[in-house]
Amino acid sequence: MLFVLFQKFNLTYFLLLLYIILLIFRTRFILALITILLIAPQTQKENTLLTEFYESGLFSNYSETKHFLNWLTWITIFIFLITHLIK
Repeated sequence: MLFVLFQKFNLTYFLLLLYIILLIFRTRFILALITILLIAPQTQKENTLLTEFYESGLFSNYSETKHFLNWLTWITIFIFLITHLIK
């Protein structure tokens, strides 16, 4: 049972877990790390993060995955800027 859980654990679940940690601890370091991990793999030629999200099976089609990743990226950047302006 535990092996099956580790087998299905991929980048998408890892990013969602980091986002939950951010909501719990709300530290700048964690937010900066999530922002870097979210933006770094997204390049103009290849978006490996988009592929990982799509292949995870959480989304029904590619367009939905792209919309969610775009939304998640901008929300993360916005939260990052807000937390650095407040503190």
